[in-house]
Parts: sequence; structure tokens; C-alpha cells
Amino acid sequence: MIDLLQYFGIDFSTCNLVIHRLTKAEPKEVRDYFREETKKELRIYLRRSKLFSDEKIEKVIKNLDYLNQIFAKRKSGYDDLYLFDDATMFETMKSKFIPGFTATIPDKEKAEKLIKIYLGYLTDFYRDCGYYFKED
Repeated sequence: MIDLLQYFGIDFSTCNLVIHRLTKAEPKEVRDYFREETKKELRIYLRRSKLFSDEKIEKVIKNLDYLNQIFAKRKSGYDDLYLFDDATMFETMKSKFIPGFTATIPDKEKAEKLIKIYLGYLTDFYRDCGYYFKED
């Protein structure tokens, strides 16, 4: 790494090293905490930006929880829909998940449409709010 910086004449004092760990590498209690925080922030986001009722919000969360159980079974460093901190990475994982999931369902078109709706709420959340959306 240092050789690469020297090659391009980059001053070391102006650089920061960012280490990105996959969420799967984090301890269970940390993952559980941030999953619940994300759900809380998603509820606030859906209430404010989509003007959903509490009943509709809980339906969305319930369906996302179901999809999350299936998403967790994938062999990937990303195994939880609620633990993304980057909208682009979420979009990438979502695009890989949907075709694999719907391939085993008889009414593939209907299932894909519904999954895209529910994962779309998370996509909007990650894109519009970043990782956190604080309530006043």
C-alpha cells in the first residue's frame, strides 16, 4: 500500500485508511442492535416520507423480516437486509437475490413484483437517508 502511495507521490499525512468489515464479521449483539436501530429508523422514514399508517408500516417490516430470513441463507458476507450502510451495495445484493429467490416460486412474475415493492422501500430508505434518519 505504501509503495503505491509513493509511486503516485501521495503525501501519507493526507491519507486515511478505511477498513470495511462485512456485517457478517460483527458479533451477534452488535448485529442485533443495529438491525433493531435500522428497523426503528425505517419505521420513521416510512411514516414521514411515504405517509404510511402504523399498520402498513408493520406489514412492510413483517414482509421484510420474512425476506431477510431467506436472504440470510445465502452464502455471502452480506446476510442481513437491515445491515447495509451503502445504497449501491444494497442495490447490487438485491439484484442478485431476487432472481435466485423467485426461481423456485410457481408464480414468478407476481412474486418478483411483490419482492421489488418491499425491497424498494429499503432501497429508498438507504438512498434517501443514508444509514440513519433521526426523529426530532
